[in-house]
Amino acid sequence: MSSPSSTHLIPTTPPLVQQPQHSASYTLTATFASAGLGNAISAMSTNPADIVKVRQQLLVDKSRASFVKIGLDMAKNEGVMSLYNGVTASCLRELTYSTVRMGLYETFKDFYSGAFNVSDKSFSIKVLSGVTSGALGSAFACPTDLVKVRMQAARPDGRPPYRNTFVGFLHVYREGSQPPPQLPGQPVRQGGLVGGVRSLYRGVGPTIIRAAVLTSSQIASYDQVKGMIKERGLMSEGLPLHFASSMVAGFVCSVTSAPFDTVKVRLMQDKKREFKNALDCLGKLVRNEGPIALYKGFGMCWARLGSHTVISLI
Repeated sequence: MSSPSSTHLIPTTPPLVQQPQHSASYTLTATFASAGLGNAISAMSTNPADIVKVRQQLLVDKSRASFVKIGLDMAKNEGVMSLYNGVTASCLRELTYSTVRMGLYETFKDFYSGAFNVSDKSFSIKVLSGVTSGALGSAFACPTDLVKVRMQAARPDGRPPYRNTFVGFLHVYREGSQPPPQLPGQPVRQGGLVGGVRSLYRGVGPTIIRAAVLTSSQIASYDQVKGMIKERGLMSEGLPLHFASSMVAGFVCSVTSAPFDTVKVRLMQDKKREFKNALDCLGKLVRNEGPIALYKGFGMCWARLGSHTVISLI
């Protein structure tokens, strides 16, 4: 693992007493546990912003419903607690996805630094580490992300799509393992075990790309901004520095990942299989709703990711 001087993710203060030395395995385990717990707490805290963002992204016309209107309509028609729809799936997603992406970030940074004989302070090394850890985490956790999106989507009949998160996994699996009769002009759908697994990983392509882009831009920009501020003596180690770095990182990763997030959400909610793949979804979205549709829900995206970054990295 990196020495404390090269690790920017965990705020440090000058020790008042001699600190115990921990083994590399202990440090790695603690990093994974901290990443999972911190991001699960963040998911619970930011679920209202996340669900409003998802509903904005699922608007299939050129309307631009404000996050205030959607939030108020949800509270009025579905109850205030509807803002926490899918929170269990969201926490489960973070306990898998973010545990891997943040837990392995420093490990990959050390690995790439040694492999390429480059300082671990290099921004390119930070980006590459974020891409790798983010892609691995999202590939592992895609089913939890899919169930989360479906539980957060609008409910025309007022009822949740699944009784709970774990029943949701079973329903999604059955969508693929027991395909409906083949209709003319539709792509052939494979049933059985393979079809069920493919159904659970619906949208995995844009999910992996989004996670790679988000993690590399979020953690790398946080790491870089924090280091630059400290080197220039603008702020010393502490909560204000951490907050400023986190908000910059939240904005950067919102800008870079929002289009991939929108395509991912549309694909995951596509129960009727109207889209052949991610490119087909992207093409139809831009053609029918305009390029700006890729940034539907951006305000809530930044509010969520900015807050999520602050809470999780604390």
